[in-house]
Amino acid sequence: RPTEADIAAHIAARELYVLREEGEIRGVFAFILGEDPTYRVIEQGAWLSDAPYGTIHAVASDGQIHGLLSQIVAYCEQTTKHLRIDTHHDNHTKQRLIEGAGFRRCGVIHGAFDGGERIAYDCIAHI
Repeated sequence: RPTEADIAAHIAARELYVLREEGEIRGVFAFILGEDPTYRVIEQGAWLSDAPYGTIHAVASDGQIHGLLSQIVAYCEQTTKHLRIDTHHDNHTKQRLIEGAGFRRCGVIHGAFDGGERIAYDCIAHI
């Protein structure tokens, strides 16, 4: 899990975004362009491409909005057509959402916060 300091760093770097609906914050996510050190080493597979990419991290929702991840992906694809994301092995709901948003499972990485194994996904949007 990201710490308060991690969230503050995302805010300071202008990487944290919010999704508002009817004036209320319904979701947040971090969007980082460029190489993510966590993704340098992938095990049990390979990335679809080594081209420059953006990474989606720290997705959270208040549960009141449907299709949050699809909206996040659509927003991020306005900046780059190559996206990466990851999740824990036991988060089956997020795995389905990620795969439903067009990502392909590529292998395993080790998380930046705890070093634990995470399933890594890659997505290259059609131009």
